[in-house]
Amino acid sequence: MIRALLLLLLATPAFAEAPLTEAVAFSRNADFFATGATLAADTDGDSNVETLLPQAMVQINESDLAPDATVQQALVYWGGSIHDQGDCDPALESTIDPEVEVTVPGASNPATVQADVCHCDAAGAASYDVQACRADITALIQGNGGQLTGNWTVGGFQAWLDDVSTHNASFALVLFYTAPDLPQRRLTLYDGLQRMSQNSTTLELGGIEVNDPPSGDLTWYVLEGDIGGSASEGVTAQGQPGGTLQWLSDAVNPPGNPMNRTINTTVPAQEGVIGVDIDTFDISAAIDAADTSVDVTYSADSDKWWIVFNVVGINVFFSAFADDSVLRWSLLEDRDDNGAPSFGDTLRYTVELVNEGTGNANVDVVFPIPPEAAAGAVVNAGGGTNASSGQDLRVLGVPVDSGGTAVIELDIEVGDSPDGTLMEASANYTVQADGHNGMLIADDVLIRRDGDGDGAFDLDDNCPDLPNDQTDSDGDGVGDACSGGDDDDSAFGDDDDAAPWRQDCACSGGGGAVAVPLLMLLGVRRRR
Repeated sequence: MIRALLLLLLATPAFAEAPLTEAVAFSRNADFFATGATLAADTDGDSNVETLLPQAMVQINESDLAPDATVQQALVYWGGSIHDQGDCDPALESTIDPEVEVTVPGASNPATVQADVCHCDAAGAASYDVQACRADITALIQGNGGQLTGNWTVGGFQAWLDDVSTHNASFALVLFYTAPDLPQRRLTLYDGLQRMSQNSTTLELGGIEVNDPPSGDLTWYVLEGDIGGSASEGVTAQGQPGGTLQWLSDAVNPPGNPMNRTINTTVPAQEGVIGVDIDTFDISAAIDAADTSVDVTYSADSDKWWIVFNVVGINVFFSAFADDSVLRWSLLEDRDDNGAPSFGDTLRYTVELVNEGTGNANVDVVFPIPPEAAAGAVVNAGGGTNASSGQDLRVLGVPVDSGGTAVIELDIEVGDSPDGTLMEASANYTVQADGHNGMLIADDVLIRRDGDGDGAFDLDDNCPDLPNDQTDSDGDGVGDACSGGDDDDSAFGDDDDAAPWRQDCACSGGGGAVAVPLLMLLGVRRRR
């Protein structure tokens, strides 16, 4: 019962079935690789499994990845048949196994990996259920040196195998990675536990702009890939609105029987991998330049299998805002002509968004008004819509074409702050289509103040609250206007408990000029 409670808290299962939903999405110079292995064996030769393997190993070679690959996100999945728990009844003690042992390249010992999420399906059977779990192992890889090539081992999965035709146990790995020479791609992973039996389901990858020439691929992980098939079984892909319907097949995956115990992501392709299919297909023929979505349809006849994940990679145009995008400020109106930002002056903040990518973009920009400011206003929305409210200046939908620049201008009135106050400012931007976001930070503004109007800033003024000629005859660090032998208050010298300052002088004793860094009137700082 403790194990059941832990599972419900850490990896809540979905009951009956879990239609595939988007779990991971990247839009960048990136790619992915998927592989895996069975954890079940047929020892009596009847094509059904009855022996659970303690572990299995896969090898990822340099040829499987682009040169100089760096991991972005890595996932491990494990799934298979388990003892029936009242058709995945959450009120009963769970038989789902929420953890496995994973050994990554560079590690000397296996690590126990806890599932981030698990799904349970009643399997349409009275004697067993089916589970599928996912865990993010990115940190595990990075903690062992970030190595992606080498041997990977997964074990310790407590599946139930009893010589039934649809019993199975396996694991899969998905590595999302970047590399210097990769094209710009949108990578989307959908996962869950979708039972397929005498039905069909369509997944839609939307929000893309297919490159010219079009290029894409699709990979799936399916449980219980048996050796049967029919004319009604298959997988198709079609770009929308202009793509062509493509049946996915290759030398080891016939059009009418793609779920047939194969792993074709390796070289050579593996056949007879009992209870599992991990296959990838080029879907370039299914998509057309400028398509904005891809439909993938899975169909099953009397066969029964479960889709655990589906990964689609499409070469796309996408925007990129990086090194050249900036936020800077300048002194627009120097009301007191003192050459420095001070109370009542107006600063002009300029946001420059430089799109270094291959796709056009519409960008939302938010500029929080600094607390040291008295007011703020958008004076140039850069083609977007001014939606400012409260303490934020907001500009929505700023168009930035590929290779182009958009300029937004914001005016800020400086409030009354102590001399030497540093005012910080930043602008947050979000690309509407893909949600990519970043922050631009301007150089700090050094606010100056001359409280007594005598031409000396307070930190440089030895009597900051009383105008004086800055002469200090007696060398006590206080201007003569604030000190002296007799300050006419009926007490003289050492008899004066207010000496050396007048009792009615509002200035502080302080004394001596304080060094202040030279003000830079224009500054730039970037952050991505």
